[in-house]
Amino acid sequence: MTLSEKKTKTYSTLSIDSMFFYSAKSSYQISKDNLLNLKDKDAQLNKIEHIDYYDAWNWGDDIDIDFSNETINFIESTRNQKNECFRNHLQSIASVHVFSIASLEAHINRIGSEQLKGKMFNVFERMSLEGKWLLLPKILQIGSFDVGNSPFQNFSKLIKTRNSLIHYKNKKISHNHTSDINEIYKSLGLDLVSAKISIETVENMVASLSSMLKQEKPAWIDGAPSNYLNIIYER
Repeated sequence: MTLSEKKTKTYSTLSIDSMFFYSAKSSYQISKDNLLNLKDKDAQLNKIEHIDYYDAWNWGDDIDIDFSNETINFIESTRNQKNECFRNHLQSIASVHVFSIASLEAHINRIGSEQLKGKMFNVFERMSLEGKWLLLPKILQIGSFDVGNSPFQNFSKLIKTRNSLIHYKNKKISHNHTSDINEIYKSLGLDLVSAKISIETVENMVASLSSMLKQEKPAWIDGAPSNYLNIIYER
């Protein structure tokens, strides 16, 4: 046997829906970590005497208070760190919503490709994401989602949240150092509660469809170890 005949062939399979779901969950954890760090920076700033007067003093207002260079450096440095945590927090929550939608789209497309053939699948591919999830069970005559209740209701809200972020028009939002960070951009869904609901929506939508198909729900929905990429070796 020659050396070339002994070589193995390597293949891989990639589960896109699972990969996007893990990305959503990872982003959720990052957002939580940054929120904790942000609150820690707030606590450090609030320990500084007369911190509420710092900006007015810094702008040159006539205030009978003085801040040492050491205190100034600490305030400015801590504020920069706090702002970085805030940016990362918002970015990560936005990623939760986007990856959750991507996971649901990849999943329904995969199921559609397995269950539909020919012209039927071509028509299916051109449907909206909401239409695919709503109509595929009816096409297959395996059941239906209740559009007025969870999980489909939350799914519809998730689509609207994603769209509001994509089409967001930049504007000033007034807040101060005492503002609840989870309230500032809540109208855009950029809060931890909304992020958690997005992840749960993926879990519930996928589980519900699996039940209609009389299939075991994917292991990744129940938090199985990351297995979206499988490496296969063959002779």
